[in-house]
Amino acid sequence: MNKTLLLRFISIIYVLSLVPIIYAQSLTPAEKFRHFVPVDTNLSPELLRDLSKRGSARVYRGKELQSIAMPVGGITTGTFYLGGDGIASR
Repeated sequence: MNKTLLLRFISIIYVLSLVPIIYAQSLTPAEKFRHFVPVDTNLSPELLRDLSKRGSARVYRGKELQSIAMPVGGITTGTFYLGGDGIASR
């Protein structure tokens, strides 16, 4: 591939990468922050209260600690767990 063709290719890719930015700037604020979750969910006040109630703490001991694990990490970290016994595993 010669330099001229490579530069044309790079410039086309650059221009195409600007299209979403230009489109986003043309939207009104209401359109930019539109989401798919309805504002009015029609949930009863009792259900909303129950969903926001804090649960009770549970303590695990003995053999239960061998079969419990908490996922640790974030995006691109893979499957990584911290076991109830304090040992990290995959």
